[in-house]
Amino acid sequence: MYCPICFSEKTKSIFKNTAIDIERDVMFCEGCNLFFVFPLPTTDELDSLYKKEWSWEYGLDEKSSIIRKIFHFIHKVHQKFIASARANYLYKLAPNQMTSILEVGSGNGAFLREITKYYKFVRGIEPSLDEEYISEKIQVKRETIDDSLVIDEQYDVICMYMVLEHLANPIKTLNILKNGLKKGGHLIIEVPYSPYKEYESLDEFELCKVFENVHLFHFSRKNVEYLKKKLAMTLSDFKVFQKMEFIKGYNVFAIYPNSSRRGLGYKFISLVNLLILYARGLVRLSIHEPVDEFQTKFGDGFWIRFVLKK
Repeated sequence: MYCPICFSEKTKSIFKNTAIDIERDVMFCEGCNLFFVFPLPTTDELDSLYKKEWSWEYGLDEKSSIIRKIFHFIHKVHQKFIASARANYLYKLAPNQMTSILEVGSGNGAFLREITKYYKFVRGIEPSLDEEYISEKIQVKRETIDDSLVIDEQYDVICMYMVLEHLANPIKTLNILKNGLKKGGHLIIEVPYSPYKEYESLDEFELCKVFENVHLFHFSRKNVEYLKKKLAMTLSDFKVFQKMEFIKGYNVFAIYPNSSRRGLGYKFISLVNLLILYARGLVRLSIHEPVDEFQTKFGDGFWIRFVLKK
């Protein structure tokens, strides 16, 4: 099996994910340190996984409307804190109010709402929309991020947060986005990060936490460098981040009702972590921190922000 980023044949299976409908291998490329899933799931299989692992309806029965409202509120506030940090970074990179911006994979629109504090008008695309949304400052189109996507105008900045790892062909997707940029424009990308060290020491539960079913790829600096070369772009920024964990090893997302994390004890300690993060967010303190990519131990809760310049 060759690597989908650097096309090396030096790949090996490190883990079989038995938690999904068809058992898959998590592969590791010794050429560029990419982790990837093989075989890739079909579109229908991915849709099924999203409904099972990410839908707010999963794990909540008809009698739990109050609980559903509580978790919707938790998710909304958490997303607002994350969106605020992303918006601050974008504005430092592109402080002109007239900067043309597109977000690919806008989700619930948290990031677009945050950046309207800085910019006159912003746009997004999101495949899960029922219909196009437009207001005085925001336009979001219902578009599928696939081979047929055509970006019909040129932007100064295109942002894509936690989307690329879900797409079967990262290079083709990034080439489409590059074609939608003005000369000198920026792609701001965030993706899951898995340092290549120490994965052999993790048990199955820890590996399942790191390699979630709908994450087809996990990136690191070496394969981002390959992406830069393939796209003929400049890598102008690269940082690794981690959600702050005051009690280490307990992922804040484990408390959500659709989470497959094990045990009430694990979920309770994760809730403590989440409440501390909320307290920080409410007083406008960061809820994540940059980490040294060369000193980072293998585990979940890490991600990369990298910026490519055309």
